Amino acid sequence: VAGVGPVVMHDFQQWDWTRVNTYKEVFGFGPLTTNLLLVGQKGVVTPCHYDEQHNFFAQVQGRKRVILFGPENHGSLYPFPMHHPCDRQSQVKIFNP
Repeated sequence: VAGVGPVVMHDFQQWDWTRVNTYKEVFGFGPLTTNLLLVGQKGVVTPCHYDEQHNFFAQVQGRKRVILFGPENHGSLYPFPMHHPCDRQSQVKIFNP
């Protein structure tokens, strides 16, 4: 995998997928089609956005504030138009609307 160091790759390959697969079954998620590992530094802010697939979030260290909106709020979050470089992201500044 390009750009991933051997230590991170080793840790990722050792991951016990039992819990993830259990959640997948319990919540009726579809097949695990992709694996994406996102790593951030202290103070990183992810813009308000929506994902096209189900996610499994694991906070390894520290803390992260997560604000969730239901699908009924989609229009009120004014997503950028399709094919825009920021599509799937909200135009609303959540902490400074």
